[in-house]
Amino acid sequence: MSIETAESYFAGQVSVLLEGGIDLLVFETFGEVVELEASVRAARRLSILPVVAQIAAGEDGLSFGGLTPERFAVTLLASGAIVVG
Repeated sequence: MSIETAESYFAGQVSVLLEGGIDLLVFETFGEVVELEASVRAARRLSILPVVAQIAAGEDGLSFGGLTPERFAVTLLASGAIVVG
């Protein structure tokens, strides 16, 4: 699946949550930064609500794609998350 397709799916899910009246979006335990980044971008396109983005990391502290916490934090903050972990 392409990142564009994933972002479209995330946008659909976020839309339903927004209709339900949520106050905060939390995306958690994603294994890949690119997928988490796509979910944050989808949320940003649809809302100004706060977004928390949390990635799953190995015991070495790296994302499953091999990124350091500093690297994935910069990526996710640039995508529009206000809290990353």
